[in-house]
Amino acid sequence: MDYADYLRGLGEGKAIFNPTASHPPLTSMVFTVCDWLHLTSFRSHSVVMAIIFVGAVYLVIKVMKDLVGDGVGIVAGFLVACNPYLVVNTGSGLPETLVMALVIVLRWCVVQLWRSRKLRYGVAAGAVVSACAQTRAELMLLLVVVMIPSLVLLGKGGRYERLRCGAAVLAAFIALSAPWVIRNQVTFTNSVVFSDEFGTTLADSNCRATY
Repeated sequence: MDYADYLRGLGEGKAIFNPTASHPPLTSMVFTVCDWLHLTSFRSHSVVMAIIFVGAVYLVIKVMKDLVGDGVGIVAGFLVACNPYLVVNTGSGLPETLVMALVIVLRWCVVQLWRSRKLRYGVAAGAVVSACAQTRAELMLLLVVVMIPSLVLLGKGGRYERLRCGAAVLAAFIALSAPWVIRNQVTFTNSVVFSDEFGTTLADSNCRATY
């Protein structure tokens, strides 16, 4: 469908089905699984997100207990569960709830990698960063702001161990990201990596009258 056909369809009030990368795919995939299970209403999707949120709170408690202690874990879980901004996202259909759960899982993977220097935790961390990027595109920056410092500070490991774990992280990230990135490169005229929502965000958040 070219742009003229697209505008014509809009004018005629027709449903238009076009390839898009306005959002990365993971949240839509979760809702697709819900639809396969006949949970097709918006309320059903909101309930699924609420369940994911409860799981994220549990993970916060577990990770903080492991890192600091039982008391801190309970307090951290309580603060997350009572945070209005985090709670309200469960009913929005947006990816923030899923992102929160994934970031907590990433934190656990990084801690285990730091403690044990085992490759399987590096692979897990790379896979989770890819999942984060496929939920919100800007989270691919976790490779830079989380994984690189974590590898540099990798316990008492030597340079070889750091490079080995870093290679595992990068390989897992590329392997899981490749199908979506390749799809975007083949589908669209302009190069799109994870998402092209940045331009839409700029357009929606700029107002000439305000300036």
